[in-house]
Amino acid sequence: MAWQRNWPARNNSLPDYTFLQLAWATDSAAISSVRRQVFVIEQGICEQEEWDSADATAVHVLGLNKKRDAVGTGRVERSGRVGRVAVLSAYRGQGIGTGLLHELVRTARSYGVERAYLNAQVQAACFYEALGFAPIGAPFIEAGIAHIRMELQLEPDANAERQS
Repeated sequence: MAWQRNWPARNNSLPDYTFLQLAWATDSAAISSVRRQVFVIEQGICEQEEWDSADATAVHVLGLNKKRDAVGTGRVERSGRVGRVAVLSAYRGQGIGTGLLHELVRTARSYGVERAYLNAQVQAACFYEALGFAPIGAPFIEAGIAHIRMELQLEPDANAERQS
């Protein structure tokens, strides 16, 4: 099942939250505050593994609550690789992760890639499966945590950027 069949052009179903596309160069403080809380503090991933060169070139999506506090984030690379999806624990289960994924996949489609992919933590794989991602291969260890590669076939976007 392709992503677009079940999603509007924009996710307007979360009136209490806003999802913004940002760049690391100008908005790294807000993006890193969520990732540090979730990945470094909560999950114990070391700082050196959390920050990488993809941050500088990826499109980041930041989820904000009504007070404009950063509550979730994720990124997508031009290859269609989605990553670093994180929602603060107090905000989980409210649709923020789904809103983030919607924006990230929409961005991947705009790049003209045929599939979005990610390395999901095994304990979160059912979340991604519910959004249409399918597991590929066997689980593996990344940053000391069990992960599995997952992919989502994308329908062509008529307005997609042409790959050279």
